[in-house]
Amino acid sequence: HSGDLSTEDGREKHLERVFMTLKSPSYEYSAQEKHELLHEMSRYEIDQAAGERQLLAILASGDRSGDIARITAPTLVIHGEDDPLLPLAAGKEVADLIPKSEFISLPRMGHDLPPIHFETITRSIASHVWQAEA
Repeated sequence: HSGDLSTEDGREKHLERVFMTLKSPSYEYSAQEKHELLHEMSRYEIDQAAGERQLLAILASGDRSGDIARITAPTLVIHGEDDPLLPLAAGKEVADLIPKSEFISLPRMGHDLPPIHFETITRSIASHVWQAEA
């Protein structure tokens, strides 16, 4: 049971459960970081039916490797080495399927964006964009 998603408090409690499940397991957010993140996210309504539709679409989509292999845009794949939802091998597989893609794995990162990697992620994206425009 996910609680009352119609209230900000209910959404914050729900998001905390999701966040604690998917976050970087070896990175401890400060109480202030966690509070600010969850409070900001809980301000917006959560469409539970949309989440269910997304999960069904993922399950029904099947193997997309052929479609992924046809991507021609310059692509940067960033994946956390400690992602509890998608193993590192999945991110590497996506990068291997996309011709000329760049792959970066980040230690101590789960299925979130921990502050310890903000600078690395920002610099990597900026560098990738500059190279793609050249």
